[in-house]
Amino acid sequence: MKMYKIEVDEEVYRFLESKAVPFVDKDENSVLRRLLLRQGTTMAIGVKSGMALPSFPKGIPDGLSQIFEMVYLVKHEEDRIEATKRVAQAHNIKYPTVVDKYARQLGKRVFEVDRMLQEPELNELKAILKTKFSIHSDIIDEFFSKLEI
Repeated sequence: MKMYKIEVDEEVYRFLESKAVPFVDKDENSVLRRLLLRQGTTMAIGVKSGMALPSFPKGIPDGLSQIFEMVYLVKHEEDRIEATKRVAQAHNIKYPTVVDKYARQLGKRVFEVDRMLQEPELNELKAILKTKFSIHSDIIDEFFSKLEI
């Protein structure tokens, strides 16, 4: 797609900065695209905040990115069930497939995942993910450090 250069004053730039969503917006254009064209919000079902799902670097396993998306939505006021539905819809997969990623594949039951999500710093979940996806430890650290807990 052809790109154009525009200039904005400091007040507009600060506004764009305040509307940027970590792991979703890559640059000023993506903030404007999301705000003005409402891209990324059409997949929402029952989403309280209307925010787009985060995106992650290529090469990250689907299971890890889907867990990240669920955690992100839960920590931004979505309940786990609705967050799971939203992640499933976004990836055109079934609800149980997403549950499988954050429960069975991590050796946990759903009630244990719910308990971990209640933990203020999510330390137990982070430790489990770092064990399961050890090669992606740096991405896991980055996700949790940028997650506004």
